[in-house]
Amino acid sequence: MNETALKNKVLKWLKEEFPEGFFWKSSDKFTAGIPDIIGCIKSRMIAIELKVGSNLTTPQQRYTIKKLDQAGAITGVCYNLNDIRELLLLFDMYCK
Repeated sequence: MNETALKNKVLKWLKEEFPEGFFWKSSDKFTAGIPDIIGCIKSRMIAIELKVGSNLTTPQQRYTIKKLDQAGAITGVCYNLNDIRELLLLFDMYCK
C-alpha cells in the first residue's frame, strides 16, 4: 500500500468512527513537516504523520510533531490503521 492509499483508508475510518469529528489530509507544499492528517475529536486536535514500509520521519516532521504534542495535540507516527487505533486508545478516545 502506498501512502496516498493509506491516507484515504485512514480518513475514511476516522470519518466513520468519529462522525462528530473533523479531519483533513494536509497538502501544504510550502511548509515542511506538516503531518499528513489533521483533525479534531471532542475538542482535541489530532495530528498524524503516516508512513509506509521502512520510511522514517524527517527531522522537520519530528520537530513539528514535538511542537504539536507540547501544545496539547494528540500526535503520532502511524504505519497502518492499527497504529491509529492504538494511538487513540492511549488518549481514551477510542473504546469498543
